[in-house]
Amino acid sequence: MTHARRTKGMEVIKLFNYVPLMLFFSVPAYCVDLGRTGAVKGVGKNLTKVVETAEAVSTPSVPSGPASGNPGTSYSYTTGGGVSRLGHVVEYRFDWGDGTYSSWGTGTSASHSWSSAGTYQVKAEARCGTHTGAVSGWSGNLTVSIAAETVSAPTAPTGPATGAPGTSYTYTTGGANSSLGHPVEYRFDWGDSTFSTWAATASASYAWTAAGTYSVKAQARCATHTANTAVSTGLSMAITALAPLAHQMVLIPAGTFSMGSNTFSNEQPIHVVNLDAFYIDKYEVTFDQYDRFCDATGRTKPSDSGWGRGTRPVIDVSWNDAKAYCDWAGKRLPTEAEWEYACRAGGTGAWTFGDTEATLVNYAWYGVNSGSQTHPVGEKTANAWGLYDMHGNVWEWCADWYDSGYYAGSPATNPPGPASGTYRLLRGGSCYVAANDARSAYRGSGPGGGGSDYGFRCAASP
Repeated sequence: MTHARRTKGMEVIKLFNYVPLMLFFSVPAYCVDLGRTGAVKGVGKNLTKVVETAEAVSTPSVPSGPASGNPGTSYSYTTGGGVSRLGHVVEYRFDWGDGTYSSWGTGTSASHSWSSAGTYQVKAEARCGTHTGAVSGWSGNLTVSIAAETVSAPTAPTGPATGAPGTSYTYTTGGANSSLGHPVEYRFDWGDSTFSTWAATASASYAWTAAGTYSVKAQARCATHTANTAVSTGLSMAITALAPLAHQMVLIPAGTFSMGSNTFSNEQPIHVVNLDAFYIDKYEVTFDQYDRFCDATGRTKPSDSGWGRGTRPVIDVSWNDAKAYCDWAGKRLPTEAEWEYACRAGGTGAWTFGDTEATLVNYAWYGVNSGSQTHPVGEKTANAWGLYDMHGNVWEWCADWYDSGYYAGSPATNPPGPASGTYRLLRGGSCYVAANDARSAYRGSGPGGGGSDYGFRCAASP
C-alpha cells in the first residue's frame, strides 16, 4: 500500500522504504493511490479533490442613525448584516467621514461627536473576528449634516406698561424655535440687572423696587444644549414702573353701601351691596398710558378730537378697547357696583361730597365749566378715598352689561352684572353733561362703541 500526503503546492509520495519522491503539482492538489509496482491506479476514477476554502466577509448594511445634528453632541449609528463565509464571529467599525474611525468591535452600533459643522459621509465595514485580515468592502454612505444650532428670537414681551414699585407684574413672550427642533427655554431681562430663571414656560412675574423706566427683553435658548451659543435676544419693550400718583391704584376697603337712588327708575330700588376689597385706578387712563399700549401691541391709536393727548384721559375707545388695555396691563374693568362704591367713598349724597350741586365745580369737569372738552386728569379735588375725576371729564366703561331692571334681583354680595345684554354700562358723566348726569348713582349705557367722551379706569383684585 502506498500513501500520499498532500502539501500546498506539491505532493510528497513515500514508497515504503524507498527514498521519498517530490512531485510538484499546481493548486488545487489531489490525494493519489499508487500500487506497489509504482503504477498509478485509478487515475481519473478514484482521484479525490481536496479544496481549501478561503475566508470572506460580506459587506454590512448602510449605517442608520441621525442625518443631522450639531457640533459637540454625540450621536449613535447602527449597521449589521456582515456574514463570515466560515461562520466566524464578525466585527464592525465605522468611518465617520472626518478622518476618524470607531474601534473594531462585535457590536453593531457606535457613537460619534463631530467637533465642527459640515457634511460627513458615514460608512461601515466588517471583518472576520478570527482572521482579521479578511475585511469586507465598505457599505454605502449615510450623509450626515452637522450644523451649528440656532434659536430664533422670541417675541417682544407683553404685559403692563406702567405700574408701581413693589407690585408684581406678569410678562409673556414666546415664538422661539430651535433649528434642530429641540425644546426651548425662556428668560426675561428685567432691565435692572436682574433676570428670571430659565424655564420652559414663556411667562414670568417681577416686581421693581424703585421708580424708573425699564426695558424688558426676552431671551431663548435650546433646552437640550444649554451650554452652546444658541441664545437670541428678543425686541425690547419699554415699560415704566413709576411711583407718581398718575400710575397708582388705590386699595378700596371691603364694605357695605346703599346702591342706587330714587331719581330714575333704572336706579331703583336702593339696595344694600356687600363688596370685597379691590384696587381701582386713582386716575382715568391717560393718552400717555394708552398710547404705550398701542405701540406695544400694534393697535391703532384713537383720536384725541384735537384736544391733545399726554395726561388727558384717553377718549374714543370702545368697551372692547378698554378691556384689551386692562388685560394687557394685568388688570380689569371695575364692576358697576365697585365703581359706585368707589365713587361714593363712604358718602350717601348725590355726589361724592354730598348734595350741594354748586360744589361740583370743585370736583368735576362737566358741562358747566369744561368748555366742552376733556382736561388733564387730577386737576380737580379728589374724593374722600383719593380718587380723581369720578364725576365728569369722561364717561367710564364698567365691566357689566346694562339692564335697567337689574337692581330688582341683583345679588347682595359682589354683584357681577347681567349675564348678557345689548349695551354696556357707562358711569360718571363727562365734559358734556349736566350735573344730574354726573351723580354717583346715574347709570349711563352705550352699545360698546367709542365716543369722543368715552374713557375708562382699571380695577384689580388684591
